[in-house]
Amino acid sequence: MIVALAACGGEPASPVPDAPPLVTDAGVNPPRVLALEPSRYGLDSHLAGDDLFDAFAAIGIRWHRIDIDWDVIEAARGQPDWTDLDRVVADADRLGLQLFGSIAYTPAWASGRADRAAPPLDPADYVGFVRQVVRRYRGRIACLGVWNEPNLRQFWAGTKAQYLAEILVPGLFTIHMEAPEQVTCGPDLSSAGDERGGWLGPILDAAGGQLDVITHHQYDGGDTVPGRAAEIDLLRAFLVARGQGHKPLWITEIGWSRNDVTEAEQATLLTDTMAAMAARPFWAKTFWYDSHGVDFGIVGPDGAPDRGVPRAAYHAYAAVIAGP
Repeated sequence: MIVALAACGGEPASPVPDAPPLVTDAGVNPPRVLALEPSRYGLDSHLAGDDLFDAFAAIGIRWHRIDIDWDVIEAARGQPDWTDLDRVVADADRLGLQLFGSIAYTPAWASGRADRAAPPLDPADYVGFVRQVVRRYRGRIACLGVWNEPNLRQFWAGTKAQYLAEILVPGLFTIHMEAPEQVTCGPDLSSAGDERGGWLGPILDAAGGQLDVITHHQYDGGDTVPGRAAEIDLLRAFLVARGQGHKPLWITEIGWSRNDVTEAEQATLLTDTMAAMAARPFWAKTFWYDSHGVDFGIVGPDGAPDRGVPRAAYHAYAAVIAGP
């Protein structure tokens, strides 16, 4: 049995069954990881419209991080609405895209609070939703993760011990029990929180063997590409020291808001970020943030007169993917 202890505060967690072994030897990735589509270029696309996925596919963006929001899909208990997610998964099938889905956020009926970051009163409700996702989309979503930026209060309002024992460990265990071939990604920590020693260490202790790919969101580092790349180098060193250096490292959010830089500067930063990735073989994929947000998007946002119109960063991304 694995017992996740609340070393970081709170009560001891309930024991969960030992998960099936995921690797045959230390430092060897399982075949399911080695079989992942190799493109290094991704985008945080949320649940973008069909035409936007067409536009992103047209420039060769093969990977998309999408939202699997429990509070949206199952706003009423026992009445899930899969319409939007079904559409996006169908788009990926049609266009030959790969998806990374983040399963997160609690509906009010499950937490008793009007705060999607609140922990569920009964962790079995979250696990049940994870099980539904795996069964419905088995073989169609390349990578699944449990929660988003749990080290930031606006996304996780419970304790660290609750996250480890009630979300991370049982969520990953359920995914692999339901679909042993399913790749798992995480923990999608934000660099804006105490992500390495304070969070990543306990996460690796509790569930390192259940995470196939290490994912991270990089926003600090003086807001320069060299500064952010230096932070990613430190993250890599931390993973190596913890025996996780053999696993792919994906930066699943990185970007600059046009509140802080011009549109032209945003495009240059994208180009330079991808060059930094190319110089670091361990940095396996980048998911640019984001597709069509008001401040970050590479195309115009929903509801705007320029919806879907490519911005400078879109053209920069196309040039990077096309190569010399």
